[in-house]
Amino acid sequence: MVNILAIDTAAGCVSVALRAGDRVYHFEERAAEGGIGQPSSPRHSEALLEYAGFLTEKAGIRPSDIEAVLVMKGPGSFTGLRIAYAAAKGIALALGCRMSAFPSLDVMAFPFSRRPGPVMPVIYAGKSRFFTALYQDGRRLAGPMDTHVEAEDFQAALKPFTGKNQRIFLTGPGAAALKDALKPLAGDEGLILDPSGPGAYAPILLEVEKKRGLPDNDTEFYSGPEYLRKSDAELNVKK
Repeated sequence: MVNILAIDTAAGCVSVALRAGDRVYHFEERAAEGGIGQPSSPRHSEALLEYAGFLTEKAGIRPSDIEAVLVMKGPGSFTGLRIAYAAAKGIALALGCRMSAFPSLDVMAFPFSRRPGPVMPVIYAGKSRFFTALYQDGRRLAGPMDTHVEAEDFQAALKPFTGKNQRIFLTGPGAAALKDALKPLAGDEGLILDPSGPGAYAPILLEVEKKRGLPDNDTEFYSGPEYLRKSDAELNVKK
């Protein structure tokens, strides 16, 4: 496919990217201070369409030229994931194009597929918990997890990479918080924080699609985000 739009509001940075031919156009808006894991404005559900329109104008194409829309599948912010899915479905329905989603942590780890050693993309999930997974050589070794640092399954996943002169590379919007929480277990010398800081992932979605392609059986239009944790409303129903 030639013209693909990617939308990400999963983890605090709203970003929209458009691949038109062999060029990529990108717009992003960072979350407000303290807004980890949440879109920075309730207006983003509307603004995403404005951003997409701005990029098509910049690229010199018509909205009807878009052939597919990509989003992050989850985990991530409940609100953020729903905003992206709603916008992507609206665009796909209006334009009659395909919609597809890729797992959020896979996308965050993708730029480091060739990096030696273990890689952990991290989204802070609130209440001292983290959405994370463990990768090496582009392969997922463990996760995705909704975990805290004392959890047995989390510590078991880390054990092969601690105390053996290996350093775990942490990336994503929750990386700094997890690094602080992990210091007692892995030691500061066993952890590397992504120096580029939290990223804007819409352009990376385009790179993932470019390498992996769209699924043969694309059913994302009829589904929703994948959550690792029940919402407060779902938990309250059981009480």
